Amino acid sequence: ELAKSPGTGPYAAAAVASLACGDRVAAVEGNALRVLSRVFAVSLDIASKEGREKISGLLYDLLPPDRPGDGNQAVMDLGSSHCLPKQPRCANCPLETCCAAHAAGWEEELPVKTAKKAQRVEYRAVALLLDQNGRYLLRTRQERLLHGLWEFPGESISGPYSLPVWAELQKLGFRLEKSEKGPEASHLFTHIHWKMRGFWLRAQGRDLPEEYAWVEAERLSDYAIPSAMGTFLRAVLAKERIEACNGQLSL
Repeated sequence: ELAKSPGTGPYAAAAVASLACGDRVAAVEGNALRVLSRVFAVSLDIASKEGREKISGLLYDLLPPDRPGDGNQAVMDLGSSHCLPKQPRCANCPLETCCAAHAAGWEEELPVKTAKKAQRVEYRAVALLLDQNGRYLLRTRQERLLHGLWEFPGESISGPYSLPVWAELQKLGFRLEKSEKGPEASHLFTHIHWKMRGFWLRAQGRDLPEEYAWVEAERLSDYAIPSAMGTFLRAVLAKERIEACNGQLSL
């Protein structure tokens, strides 16, 4: 059930379930992959599904049924303090005598991990669309990446200086009344590098499908907006504060 929450991956769900709820589930992250691949001399690629499933099974077997959260955290802590990616501190590691990689002198060779693919750069335009009632437009992402999270609507563009056509907004029936360039932002995913340019837009509000929402600026932080949109969220909030201050000064 936790894993169904927007933005929650297998590791985060397992960590919360074991640490907060006491469920016996393996929380597999970088430290666990490294520690267990060395302790058990696992030669499978930890970047592969087969490798991660192998490590997950080994970790599950080690977790004490009555303290699974402590078991997961102990492996994480061991990886961050002793079983380091380079030059592991084997001499004072509590698992030195039972580590297969250490016994064979394979500490530096394990874990096995394929090189990451080159990141693909994607240029995107982000619409900071404001209606006549001072509300901003958000949409729920239907795409696999960041699925279920809320974002300011956007679209891919051909390059950093290309202007968007706002095909999605036009399809929704908007007639844009104002457009000016806004903040730039960059965000790295595993295989994609988003380079984004925001645009301040104005249009008359209208009824929209359920995956869209008109949101007052002060309520934007109540929505599950991904960190990729952080620059634009901060820009909107800063703009609202400045305008509020200007309004007070004019009074």
